[in-house]
Amino acid sequence: MWYIGIDAHKKRCEMTAKQADGTVVRRRNFPHTQEGWKEALTGAPKGSKVAVECVGWYQPIFDLLDNLGFIGVLVHSRDVALIGHSKKKTD
Repeated sequence: MWYIGIDAHKKRCEMTAKQADGTVVRRRNFPHTQEGWKEALTGAPKGSKVAVECVGWYQPIFDLLDNLGFIGVLVHSRDVALIGHSKKKTD
């Protein structure tokens, strides 16, 4: 199983995927489209957890993740230590 974090923006998304031991297995910037999500997640083990920052339009993302065999986890940026405490957080 991988642990995947995705910061979804209006047009682009940033993704980092790690194995359970913390080894980064994938970093990717991809278009915020169904095709972009599908391509970015190609090859990731089914059942992997995908953390997506809380946005007002998360439900279509979670529907897509479910259809692709992934577990969506909704997170708030303030609860993600490295992001929430960063002075560079702008969105």
